[in-house]
Amino acid sequence: MFRQVYKTTLKNLFRTGLFWLVVAVIVVVQFYDVFSPSYGVTKIHPTTGAYIMLSDTDPNYRMTFETYMKSTSNCPSAVMRYAVPVVAILAVVLILNRDYGDNFYEIEKGAGMRPSAYLLGRFAAILTVVFSFAFIITLVRFHSYFALRSPIREMGTVFYITDSTVRLLRHVVFRLFPPVVLYVGMTFFFGCISRSGIVASLCSLAYMVVYMLQSNVLRWVTPELYNDYFSPVPDKLEMYLYQYDSYDFEYLVRNHNTSLEKAALCVLFLVGVGAFLMLISYIATRRRNR
Repeated sequence: MFRQVYKTTLKNLFRTGLFWLVVAVIVVVQFYDVFSPSYGVTKIHPTTGAYIMLSDTDPNYRMTFETYMKSTSNCPSAVMRYAVPVVAILAVVLILNRDYGDNFYEIEKGAGMRPSAYLLGRFAAILTVVFSFAFIITLVRFHSYFALRSPIREMGTVFYITDSTVRLLRHVVFRLFPPVVLYVGMTFFFGCISRSGIVASLCSLAYMVVYMLQSNVLRWVTPELYNDYFSPVPDKLEMYLYQYDSYDFEYLVRNHNTSLEKAALCVLFLVGVGAFLMLISYIATRRRNR
């Protein structure tokens, strides 16, 4: 039963034009961001002696290993602001709308479909799609950024590809997967409680917008505890992975007062909240009669 629900959910998502349209728009916007300057440095003009601002889009800007390390951390953070959450919310809402609109639940329940398989099959399929998208869009954005800039002199091509793949995969698994579980669980929760995909989308998108405002505008007035541990992209986790397995990793960990235990707490909190919301969704599904 689980396998059949899983396959059916994937087919329903991939056959929906709106899903592909939104994914295409997000990819285009992400590419647009790549062309915008992300870093800059102040230099003295060799002729006039005036101070000039040199952005990373300038051919004379020298890409360094430090810039590379910042990008491996900033890129996952950038896609988590709206790109990945929007795809996660959309995927759940499309399935919920079909689920509550086809009137087949009573028939499937009468045929012996267990609520656990019914819900977990959809949950697993959506996680597969969203997590795959998160990994692909992170790789595409990261490598597109460096393809359009001057090469990093301290790194060879082979080392750049192998090292960046490992680092980005680490960030995607530990920094993107937990909030994906949170967003998917949250949207399922609102949808199962209200029996409406529209209500689920509005509530989850509202949370996403509030987080975007908080991270970009209201960060300094938000409790530090929230920023460190409980936001979708917690600081203690980000700073622990920032220069993991690099020459000054231990110094950075001490400087930012983080640790493996604190990073693990961030992961467990996000996954735990998402799992708890899915548990409530399961209870609501068990009590469902249509």
